[in-house]
Amino acid sequence: MSVPVLRASIFEPFPEVRFAFSMRRGSAADPESLFSEDDFLRSSGVRPESVAIQKQVHSATVVRVAQPGVYPECDAMVTRTPGLFLRIAAADCLSVFLYDPRTKTVGAIHSGWRGCVGGVLQHAVDTMRRESSSSAADLRVFVGPSARSCCYEIGPEVAALFEPAFLARGRSVRPHLDMQRHTVSVLVNMGVPESSIEVSPYCTICSPGLFHSYRRDGIKAGRNTGVIGLHSD
Repeated sequence: MSVPVLRASIFEPFPEVRFAFSMRRGSAADPESLFSEDDFLRSSGVRPESVAIQKQVHSATVVRVAQPGVYPECDAMVTRTPGLFLRIAAADCLSVFLYDPRTKTVGAIHSGWRGCVGGVLQHAVDTMRRESSSSAADLRVFVGPSARSCCYEIGPEVAALFEPAFLARGRSVRPHLDMQRHTVSVLVNMGVPESSIEVSPYCTICSPGLFHSYRRDGIKAGRNTGVIGLHSD
C-alpha cells in the first residue's frame, strides 16, 4: 500500500540520506486512511527489518546504535551505519532529525516539553561530537510536524520552566509553548547555522486531515512516524 509521506528539503542535496515522515490519508473514520508502519516504511524505501526503534520515555538518554532492533528507555539515537534507519513515533511531541554530511552521521530525537527541559537535543548533538567528531556547524536539521504555539496549551507549572521568549498566547488565556522556537534557539546556541535548520510549518493539533494528535484525539490517536538513515550502496 502506498502511504503519503512528507519530505525535508534540507536533506535533498544529500542523495545518500533517506528520510520520510508519515502523513494521514484523511479522516480516521475512513478505512482508507489506515495503514501499518510496515506500509509506511516500504513506501519510504526502507526495509522494516533494518530499523532501530526507540522505546520513548520522555528522557534525555541518547544511544549510539549499530544494529536494528528495539532500544529500551531512550529518546534519541545516532548512527554512522549505512543501511540502518532510525525511527521515531510521536503524536504531538517534536521529532528532530540530524545529518552531518562530513562524518556521515544521522540522529533522531523525540522531545516533548520534558525533553526540551531535560536537554535531550543538547545530549544528542554532544553525542555526535564525542562519538563521531561531528561539528554543530556542519549539521543539517529537520524539525518535523508537532504541536505548535497556536494550540499547545500548558499549565503555569510547565510555563515556569521556560523563558518568556518561548511562551505565547494562543486561543485561551493559558500560556502556550513554542517548542519549535525553543529548539531552534538551542541548536543555534550550540553552533548550528539557522540556515541549516528546516522547521515544518504544520501543527499536528490543528491539522486533523494530515497528522495524528494525542492532544486532539486522546487515547484513540494514532502516531506520526519519521525515519532517517543512509543508503547502504
